[in-house]
Amino acid sequence: MRGYGWEDHELGWRLWRKGVRPRLALGARAAHEDRVSLDVMVAKSRSLGRMAWQFYRLHPHPLVAFWTGVHPLSRAYKRWAYPWARAERLLQVRDWEAGAGAFAAYRFVLEAAYTQGLLEGATA
Repeated sequence: MRGYGWEDHELGWRLWRKGVRPRLALGARAAHEDRVSLDVMVAKSRSLGRMAWQFYRLHPHPLVAFWTGVHPLSRAYKRWAYPWARAERLLQVRDWEAGAGAFAAYRFVLEAAYTQGLLEGATA
């Protein structure tokens, strides 16, 4: 798979299909040390949406279709609920970032970016 996203899930899916089951490691620790910004997260979310198609094409299973959102019903809902045009307007004027509704707006923008990637990946 090329691009950002779903590679860990794709590996997990292959391992699960071979009978490997995850185990909880109570003392395990992990650190993720990349700098994040809204612009970086939008780009990653959009790539994640495109890569959902790669994952599904490798493993065309109904569960994968629903997990990733490539299922036609999921895409229709996401297109309606997270229109990219609204996200673009939010990205142009960012006065909302300091307000009380910033979390909801961030979430919307990232979901819209993922959805836009899903729509782009459908035609690739």
